[in-house]
Amino acid sequence: MKKRLLSTMLTLCLTAGTVLSSAAGQTVHAAETGKNTCYRLNNEPAEEPEDLSVRTVSPFNGLEYKHAAHLKEKRIANGVCVSEWLGDIDWQKAKESGVEFAFIRCGYTAISERFTMQTDKNFRENIVNAARAGIKVGAYYSPNAVTLDEVEQEAAKTLELLEDYRSILTLPVVYNYEMLSSSDRTEKMDMQRKTEYALKYMQTIKNAGYTAMYNGTPSFLGNSYFTALLSEFGCWLIDKNSETSYTGEYTYWQYASTNEAKGFSGIVDCMFYYEPSAASEEPAETIRPKAQKITYRTRNMKNGRVQYGAKFSLGAKSSGKGKLSYKSSNSKVLSVDSGGKVSAKGYGSAVITIKRQKQKVIRRQRER
Repeated sequence: MKKRLLSTMLTLCLTAGTVLSSAAGQTVHAAETGKNTCYRLNNEPAEEPEDLSVRTVSPFNGLEYKHAAHLKEKRIANGVCVSEWLGDIDWQKAKESGVEFAFIRCGYTAISERFTMQTDKNFRENIVNAARAGIKVGAYYSPNAVTLDEVEQEAAKTLELLEDYRSILTLPVVYNYEMLSSSDRTEKMDMQRKTEYALKYMQTIKNAGYTAMYNGTPSFLGNSYFTALLSEFGCWLIDKNSETSYTGEYTYWQYASTNEAKGFSGIVDCMFYYEPSAASEEPAETIRPKAQKITYRTRNMKNGRVQYGAKFSLGAKSSGKGKLSYKSSNSKVLSVDSGGKVSAKGYGSAVITIKRQKQKVIRRQRER
């Protein structure tokens, strides 16, 4: 009895800038640079969403972090935030290890029943030595106010502490309200009051000639502030993950804590600063994957058809780095294993997809 034929269509999905060709050298399709596109042999393109995000490696812990696509034009600077808990800091060594900026706690209100403001014991030493090492500096105050009068006192205390360092303070003054989630004095405060207090503090700081900013985790920001009312001021996002799902506006991202950073004897918080592109002294170098070629070789396919019961290898190869993966749209018709070996198991049609593991786009900051 004459053997029936099984129809199949091969789909090759490639990353940006890749050229697809057969083993004989015949070009099938060329992917457009800057796009991820799937091309079928029947000339019908199927678009994949383009990943516009940027990834950088932290100089402090060596891990990779993914930045939101809308920030890709910004220069990404590396920095830290510190307080007296870190003890003595070797700021010159910190600078050499990649610290470009630092937020330094100037003071705080004690988490207690009584309203008591304190000065960070290492503030003066830290801000002077960091600036002397060529590191841009900002400051933050950790409040615990439950009345507008107390907020005014905290703002006045902050301005008093900063007065002697106005000339070297080039980054914002931050209302570090996030810590209040653990304070008994403030646990019953609603969003309206918290927002009102943040505005009062930051407006006072702004009126004194400084740039003011607030901070918080995604959860804290969503549950404690009406952020639309704070749009006049910048945001320092606290989200210790390799990427953040927060969709609000932010200029700084506190992404991790580490004890591996040079110059620090304890655990330091690591931050990114998304500088406006116009402020960049030198543009970031974008490293993209080199164009690669995927080839396949099989004599079992004729006009997109193979015989029932056939077993063969696609013989697919990549000219560059990246492991190939294979997937069948209907394994009851065509099955394919991790090495690209195909078995024709039934009658009908199926699509086999070959993908090369995506290469990442990395942005490295040039030494300044």
